Amino acid sequence: MNASIQEKIRKSLSLYHQISEVTATALAEHTRIRQFKNEDIIEKENQIVFSELVVLDGILRSYLIDSNGKDITTNFFQKGMAVTPTLMRTLDDKAFHSFQVISPQASFLAFNKKGMFEHLDNYKDLEMFGYRVMMVDAFYRAEREVVSWIISWAPAFLRN
Repeated sequence: MNASIQEKIRKSLSLYHQISEVTATALAEHTRIRQFKNEDIIEKENQIVFSELVVLDGILRSYLIDSNGKDITTNFFQKGMAVTPTLMRTLDDKAFHSFQVISPQASFLAFNKKGMFEHLDNYKDLEMFGYRVMMVDAFYRAEREVVSWIISWAPAFLRN
């Protein structure tokens, strides 16, 4: 196994939950580092998604295309962030959003989704990583809702 990729797995995933060397070794066989350039599209809406992603460096944006063909940015991901499955795909594994690199370059840990999920029951630390990713995602979603509410409704409340 590649010791470098194992170390990148431990370091990146441990930002959410401490990952053991044993877990990193098990994941390494299902992981590769993917590199992209500015404006590269990582996933397109409605494509089948095969990987879970963690940003090693660079910035990624998620976006949707509206009925007029205009793209609408929905989120940003930067170093250390996991691209959450709820944003990545529908229940039938199709990409829900499109993802594009918006920095000069970017690299990601790309975990084969099937291989990663096979290990969830065997490694409690990996399961906890998944829970923490979802908790952080839920927190950011709630935070965006509050900000959206403040922007749209606060002026009316302040006038009264």
